[in-house]
Amino acid sequence: MMPDECGTREGQLQKTIFQIMQQGGYWDAIMNGDSELDRVKVFLQTLAGEIPAVVNDMQKPNVLPIFPGLNYQAVHDKANYPWAAQLENAFTTIRDEILNIPAECGFLGYEGGLAAENMWSVIPMYYMGTPIHDFQQYCPKTVEIVKNLPNQCFDYPWGDCLFSRQAGGSHLIAHCSVDSFRLRAHLGIDIPEDCEMRVKDHFLQWKDGEVCIFEDSFEHEVWNRSDKPRTVLIIDFWHPDLTEIEKEALTAGFRKSEMRALMCQFRLGDHRERFEPQLLAAFKTEDASLNLAHYWSHASRLV
Repeated sequence: MMPDECGTREGQLQKTIFQIMQQGGYWDAIMNGDSELDRVKVFLQTLAGEIPAVVNDMQKPNVLPIFPGLNYQAVHDKANYPWAAQLENAFTTIRDEILNIPAECGFLGYEGGLAAENMWSVIPMYYMGTPIHDFQQYCPKTVEIVKNLPNQCFDYPWGDCLFSRQAGGSHLIAHCSVDSFRLRAHLGIDIPEDCEMRVKDHFLQWKDGEVCIFEDSFEHEVWNRSDKPRTVLIIDFWHPDLTEIEKEALTAGFRKSEMRALMCQFRLGDHRERFEPQLLAAFKTEDASLNLAHYWSHASRLV
């Protein structure tokens, strides 16, 4: 049975993901794999509608089903992750680079959806599984710092690294992310008073130079009640309970160029015209890094 979400945009995306995986041979590669891929098999069967989706309280990723067998926590203790201290130690370097980005090359605003016009904006360093050189050129030290952090997931197309700015007097409404594979870290860069984030039933306040870690598959919303913008660095990491072979398989599944081209339609929004051509070209080139013979034996059928 194919995934069916009553014609919603997310449901159609699920259905197309499933079709691409079947046509390209990825589905068969996973299903015929060893027992170390058993949790990935269950995940794909859930995506296909063959197994009922797991439902957790206030954890409802809006595209992909919850991955089985992970110890999910809305908020994590940064003391458990040595890379949090690495980020905090690099705060001054990171802050100085973001403050020196030229205004004409600055934050990309979004309107509609989570917030009103220009209330939320970003500068992506890694996006859709590829480096964004338009912006990385202004933050070379930051790029060097983040790409060497253990367990970051920038090769995975929904694993991001970006500066995020929220305008004063704004509210990003409650929402969940696309998947449950990741932890999301925020490093406070420029935090005015009276800013707050709710993740499930936890309330977090940022501080300049400090890291907070949460799972954005849980419902979360953000307030900036001040009259100044709030800026954080967002970095995504693999969930610590995923095995190396599971991370490899999930990356291979969603990194295929046809899959990422599909995700562009879902993610780019207002900036699709500017970034889609260069992203699609990068995706095609980066297919060479995939183990196509192993995971995508029928890739020619996708042409």
